[in-house]
Amino acid sequence: VRVPVTIRVPSDQPTIQSAINVATFGDTVLVAPGTYPENINFGGKAITVTSESGPQVTVIDGGNADSVAIFNSGEGRGSVLNGFTLQNGRPPSSRSSQGGGILIQNSSPTITNNVITNNQACEGAGIGISLSSPLIQLNTITGNHNICSGQGGGISIRGLLLRRS
Repeated sequence: VRVPVTIRVPSDQPTIQSAINVATFGDTVLVAPGTYPENINFGGKAITVTSESGPQVTVIDGGNADSVAIFNSGEGRGSVLNGFTLQNGRPPSSRSSQGGGILIQNSSPTITNNVITNNQACEGAGIGISLSSPLIQLNTITGNHNICSGQGGGISIRGLLLRRS
């Protein structure tokens, strides 16, 4: 039996994505205050990625290179993103026109206590959801921009995956 561990960014791993890459089931990626210029993908892992000190001082900046955070590998409730500002996300047109800040496809992660701002997409500039059933609580979604004639500057939902308890 393996005991879950806490992986600290940047002291144990230099980036959030590198910490996600080495994390395994049940681990926590704990991120120190700062601005992290990257785009992250949970890769199907049931892990918690959380900030030490909240979204006011812990920023993931997507650099308009892709969605800031991606959940598209069947993640469930055990995949948690908590306590960040997610900004400057813009999905590449080659992949999707949805989800500038957070892209959720065929997944049901937990998204809590984040500020999702200044992102761009054709649909769901803040959060784009497709065939998924995420738990989204206590987030501030503001100042996101629809860059074409799509819908959902804040959140766009295309088909829900209904979960049965």
